Amino acid sequence: MDYFDYLDGFSTEEIEELLEQSQEKEQQRIKNELQRIDQELESRETIHEDIIKELESKINWYTERLNLVYKRTGNPSRIEELKKSLRKFYRELREEQRQNWRDRENLEESRRELLSELDELEDGDLTDLL
Repeated sequence: MDYFDYLDGFSTEEIEELLEQSQEKEQQRIKNELQRIDQELESRETIHEDIIKELESKINWYTERLNLVYKRTGNPSRIEELKKSLRKFYRELREEQRQNWRDRENLEESRRELLSELDELEDGDLTDLL
């Protein structure tokens, strides 16, 4: 069975128009997806910056507390407790940086794939298939 049997009754111009509309819809879909990814990248960057600021603030607070306890009392158990908290926040900070990097890489990979698809659509003309 030939697929072109389905096209009986349509003129070449009508088929070309349908193909062009299909191509335009696909291009628009890809552009919309690219826009969504760009917005997602911006949103995630804002969230990442907020998390980093919060973690850095906690690190600064615990560092100040550690220095104060060390200078005033020299209490070894309290100093070790504060150091433990600081190590925890530094780990969280590194993990946030890694997660952000991975997340951005995944979004950028999706973006590159979509741009490649869009280039193929813009370069190719479906009417050439006729």
